[in-house]
Amino acid sequence: MGRSVGPLLGIGVLGVLLSSCGDHCAAGAGICIPEWAVRVVISGPASSGPVQDIVVRVSGAGDTTPQCNIEGNETVCMVWGPGGTYVLEVSAPGFQSAQRTVTVRDSLECGCHIVATERVEFSLVKN
Repeated sequence: MGRSVGPLLGIGVLGVLLSSCGDHCAAGAGICIPEWAVRVVISGPASSGPVQDIVVRVSGAGDTTPQCNIEGNETVCMVWGPGGTYVLEVSAPGFQSAQRTVTVRDSLECGCHIVATERVEFSLVKN
C-alpha cells in the first residue's frame, strides 16, 4: 500500500506531452507523421465519367508519384511532401495536358514540419 506516486505521475506527464502536439507528431519521441501536401482533383467533361489512364507529374518541392483513386466522376491524387512550391502536370490520352503551380505552406510544431494541404482542381478538355 505504500506505493510511490512517481511512476503514475510520470505516465500522466508523458500522456500530456504526447497529446500536446496534436495528430502530427509525438513530443519528445522524435517521430513526425508525414502528411499530404497536395490533393489533386481531376475531372473530364460532365457526361464522360472519370478520366482513364491519367498521368500526374510532380516536380518542385516534391518529386513523387502521387497515389490516385477514382471517386465518383473524379480522379483524386494525393501528393506527399514538404512545404514549398509544386508544379503539377496532368495528362491523359485524348485530353489536353494541363499544368498548375501551387505553394504549400508549412509550420514547425513540436519539432515536426506540418504542411497545410492544398487542393488543386483540373478539368481536362478533350482534344
